Amino acid sequence: MHPTRRLDGRAYMSVKELKEALMLNSTHFLNVYFATSVREELAGAATWPWDKEAVSHLGGVVLNPAYYGMPGHTNIMIHEVGHVLGLYHVFKGVSERESCDDPCREIVPSMETGDLCADTAPTTKSKLCQDPEPVNDTCGLAHFPGAPFHNYMSYTDDDCTNSFTPNQVARMHCYLDLVYQQWSESRKPTPIPIPPMVIGQTHKSLTIHWLPPISGVVYD
Repeated sequence: MHPTRRLDGRAYMSVKELKEALMLNSTHFLNVYFATSVREELAGAATWPWDKEAVSHLGGVVLNPAYYGMPGHTNIMIHEVGHVLGLYHVFKGVSERESCDDPCREIVPSMETGDLCADTAPTTKSKLCQDPEPVNDTCGLAHFPGAPFHNYMSYTDDDCTNSFTPNQVARMHCYLDLVYQQWSESRKPTPIPIPPMVIGQTHKSLTIHWLPPISGVVYD
């Protein structure tokens, strides 16, 4: 962590000031900073891949050492890197909506609402390693069966979180290819993955599944 220095009579630095002082390259690397936050509950923060700062010296991940490395909190870095690679919280469509009319409100798993991944069921923000209790709010009574509480993009701790879903993996690969190409040591572009398969279709919906990319030697 960068040593504390006085700025305008202050004994602290903002995250932007810290990054401006260090001027670390973010074009070819993901930088991880450790900084104690005045917001005690803030465990970490990250730059979205669509932010203009993503591949500048202002990009990267900031971790609060008051949490990171403590029992139950070592997966915070995985969670924040998920944000860097374009993943929202799994509870975005329920606990981070603006209103009941919010177009991001998620009632059923969808590629178009909530966290934009159809294989993460809607859920409320919870730190419990189990399905949350039903919630009766202004939008009505909601149940959350099959809540993705094992997902790294939830708020449960290390004893519970252990996975990303195939849709999340595909989303992260998209941003690695579109935004962070220069992180790769290879000068060749990332091999194109196998196209998704249609596994279900009605007049109102389409269900698709992403197959894992081909492993082994890939020829031109």
